Amino acid sequence: PLPKQPIGMTSKLSGLFPAVVILSGYHSILSIYNKMHHMPEQIINDTLTTVEEYMNIFRVEKGYHGLSLFHLNRLLQHFRAELFRIGRLEYHMITFKNPIIVYRNKFDCQEIALSQSGIRYRSDGHVDGTNNIYADDKHTWTSSFIETKKYIKGHPISTNGYARSHLISLIKNDWSCVLKEGDHVLGIHIPRKGQFTKELCQDSIYQAKNFFHHYFPDKNFRAFVCVSWMLDPQLQSLLDASSNIVRFQKMFNLYPVLSMDHTIYKFVYRCKPCKVEDLPENTTLQRKIKNYMRSDGFMHTGGGYITFR
Repeated sequence: PLPKQPIGMTSKLSGLFPAVVILSGYHSILSIYNKMHHMPEQIINDTLTTVEEYMNIFRVEKGYHGLSLFHLNRLLQHFRAELFRIGRLEYHMITFKNPIIVYRNKFDCQEIALSQSGIRYRSDGHVDGTNNIYADDKHTWTSSFIETKKYIKGHPISTNGYARSHLISLIKNDWSCVLKEGDHVLGIHIPRKGQFTKELCQDSIYQAKNFFHHYFPDKNFRAFVCVSWMLDPQLQSLLDASSNIVRFQKMFNLYPVLSMDHTIYKFVYRCKPCKVEDLPENTTLQRKIKNYMRSDGFMHTGGGYITFR
């Protein structure tokens, strides 16, 4: 369990306590890396310097040195050799938990995602309850999924991230399941620091696929998965097609997730949820999202996957 902030220390000293906790694991993680023969030194350095990056974020936000308990929790993954930074992106070894099932056609390699059964969706294709908005029975529907010896029937998820209320049938012998709940996947995190281009992200993904295949061959990873505010499909209508965020988003097949807009405040505006009118307008992204929210629009988190081939 995470330690609690120590009692009796000044706020500035207590801010350093989580940093002491995480750095106490330095020699332990080095011993793990040493057992992974020929681990690239660049990956070790990039992964562990995340401590400094999180401490810099803390200093900017608080005005003094330290590390938040939230970031301590994130760094535990780094210090257990469960997460690695490879190029522009970070990769966390996890199991897939989102309620979709992805199939690939054996002849033309087309992929289709179907919803698991029992998920309540709104008529707009979002999971009911997204942004804490619940629709009545007239404007919602519940997914079903049927698999027999001959066919698979379910509700498709459009590649731009919305669930569809109509049912489709797949001939079972023509399709292979390539991603389902419980499969080993690589969760993508997007560090704040560094240029953010499609080319850098593609290069990182290419390196990561080779890295994890070499060092963790027993895991049989099925896909890269990302859940982020950057995968909100609404951004495609708010931003230019040349936007790095849009170009990153188009690398994925999108799907809806139950979410709120808290991460928009945290990562785009660097503040806690507040009145829309009080949000800053220092960047084009901030201005466009603020104008959309001012017009009663809602932002949310989206999910995306890239299957291994």
